[in-house]
Amino acid sequence: MPGQRSSINSFEARDYIRCILKFLISPIYFCMELLASYTGIFMFNSNMAFWHLLPICSISFSYLFYNSVEEMRENKIFSYYLLSFSVFLFLLLLISPVLPQKIQSLTQVRIGLSGMVLSVNSQIFCIFAERRKEFDLNTIRIIDAVSIWILIFSYILFFNLCTRVYIRLPVKMMPFSFGVKQYVKVIAVLHLIYAIAFIIGLESNNQNYHLKILVSSFLIFCSFFICVDAYSMIFTDQYLLCEHRETKEDFETKKPIGGTICHVAIRRSFNKRKDLGDLPADFQYDDDIKLHPKWYTEYVPFCMA
Repeated sequence: MPGQRSSINSFEARDYIRCILKFLISPIYFCMELLASYTGIFMFNSNMAFWHLLPICSISFSYLFYNSVEEMRENKIFSYYLLSFSVFLFLLLLISPVLPQKIQSLTQVRIGLSGMVLSVNSQIFCIFAERRKEFDLNTIRIIDAVSIWILIFSYILFFNLCTRVYIRLPVKMMPFSFGVKQYVKVIAVLHLIYAIAFIIGLESNNQNYHLKILVSSFLIFCSFFICVDAYSMIFTDQYLLCEHRETKEDFETKKPIGGTICHVAIRRSFNKRKDLGDLPADFQYDDDIKLHPKWYTEYVPFCMA
């Protein structure tokens, strides 16, 4: 399996078939599973949502907000969009060496996920409002372009690929582990209502109607997973600081299991309680974390395995 970095000699026929099916269904998922570390991608569904959102949002911009190539050429905003996109990516390359932190911050994770929620839903609004008399078309185009930049920047705050120590929830607190959590069901129902309301409210006489339905449905689908992750991290009362694991097998078998370095409790949450529940004896409070010095000094970026 790509995600487990299995030796090519140990592959069986069914493994090849499984890889081919994954590639055909989602080349992006296949590539991320093949190239990225297990803990860098698969601890949060928002990682996979982002890497599917980015190309679709960037490419669909010209098709959703312009009816013809001539309109694109005549409109300066599209030219500014392409120019700013190039400049933005260039600046990211310049500052990327100083962005990673040795120890991932819960605040950054929360801000990053919140920004991604805002960005995706801003793009959904732009699709809904495009060509409506109540809204200026050029303003909508600008908002959508800015939303894409916000999505990228927010993900940079959230992702953990280049951190020495990353944050994740305990397995029992993950949204889809040990049964689907109640808040996940509520968010799912809200997004279902959201999708139905969008389809009903969208003007069907627009020439890009079917494309809008397709793209907006995908955006709402991704919004669901990002909202679930955002809720779980914003309202959690504890989390784990972990070292990265390259493969799922390492994550499950290599000690410490799951790469857990420290179990962290959020003091503000536990101050309101009479007992500490099932926290381990060696837990630390979030405002007084003390890790071994090696986690601060021996920093080797773990971006791509």
